[in-house]
Amino acid sequence: MVYIYILPDTFAIEISTSLPLLTGKRILIIIVSVIWFYNMKFRKRSHIPKELLIYTIVALGISLFNLRINFGEFNNIFIIIFEQFLLVMTVKSIISEEEEVYRCLEFLIYGSGVLAVISILQTVLKIDLTTVLAISEDRVAEVITDRMNAVRAFGVTNAIKNGCYCAFMCMITMFMYEKKKQIRYIFFLVMNIIALVCTMTRSAILALGITVVIMIVIRNRAFLKIYFKYLIAAVVLVIGVLIVKPSIFEGITEVIKSILNVLGFDYELSSDFGFNADNASYSRMVQWSAVYYMIKEGFAVCGYGYNAFIRGCLYYYFKQFGSWTRAGALDTGFVGIAVEGGLLGLINNIMLWVSISFYSFRYRDKKSRESDIYKLTIYMTIMYFIINMASAFSNTDLIWLYMAIFFAYREIKVREKTEI
Repeated sequence: MVYIYILPDTFAIEISTSLPLLTGKRILIIIVSVIWFYNMKFRKRSHIPKELLIYTIVALGISLFNLRINFGEFNNIFIIIFEQFLLVMTVKSIISEEEEVYRCLEFLIYGSGVLAVISILQTVLKIDLTTVLAISEDRVAEVITDRMNAVRAFGVTNAIKNGCYCAFMCMITMFMYEKKKQIRYIFFLVMNIIALVCTMTRSAILALGITVVIMIVIRNRAFLKIYFKYLIAAVVLVIGVLIVKPSIFEGITEVIKSILNVLGFDYELSSDFGFNADNASYSRMVQWSAVYYMIKEGFAVCGYGYNAFIRGCLYYYFKQFGSWTRAGALDTGFVGIAVEGGLLGLINNIMLWVSISFYSFRYRDKKSRESDIYKLTIYMTIMYFIINMASAFSNTDLIWLYMAIFFAYREIKVREKTEI
């Protein structure tokens, strides 16, 4: 079940354009959910986390309200019920012991290794292994973008989501290495870092960098003691590569300058880096003007509904034009949530993460500087907010799988306390 995120959306059957696309992952979720419902008849009632219940009720309420203006909202209702609520409840109910929590995280890491290989091959050899699973030709999610004469690794989705995915998996892999002290996790960590670089996704690289810096500040010696020898090895490896092939240095420099541009600098980049690299007005931050436009148009509470961008509802304000322009792209997570679910939907999503983060902060292991699931959740929350402020990685399979693992871990810990 934890491998569903490695199935591309093109691995699907389309029954009707008005019905949700039956992707491989959705079929798997439905089958496992039916089995879960059947098994619940012979067990005690499964506990529904209150945070998840509140989120689901509010999200469904918004979608039902938006049905009046968008019949396609049925697709979103399907996503909320099956790909979010039932996915979390099914995976949570399967995990009954703490060791199973770590096993699930381990499976996620193995899956990330597969996607890392796919991503690296896409950039280095321009080989796309996902075409083998491409059954449906419609609504293809892959976006191949050339940057600096190289193909950005898009994995099974697109370069932006793939980069964000790699960044999140780096955090999970680091946690498992600290927990199990097994060298194979360092191998998977390196693979995910290489795949992240191959995506050339600036926001994901920046988010991972900021989160790691925060970890170093909080944990100080404990963090450096664990990773210092690997950092030295990485520096030596980078220097060796640059000596053998100096042209790589130019590419790394361009990526670093583009990341600084995201922070507000205005470095001039090579002409083949990307159309929005040099001019700050083309930054993704301009997409936040769509939220103001939505409020101005009277859709503040519940937004425009599902697929607002595709339906042409979004407008951005560019200062150099002095006017509102129909959106040509949408790759900012919180903006996407806001325009589809309104300010209520945005608050609903943020509060879900804030609630589990506050709980994690309260019950984290204060005596140890080493990481635990609660501390990992705090770092994941930090990264989630950084990424979705300037990129898009909000309602993805990995996010909801991690939610399920967190709720399962919390339930196990609560049960252990009551049994004492």
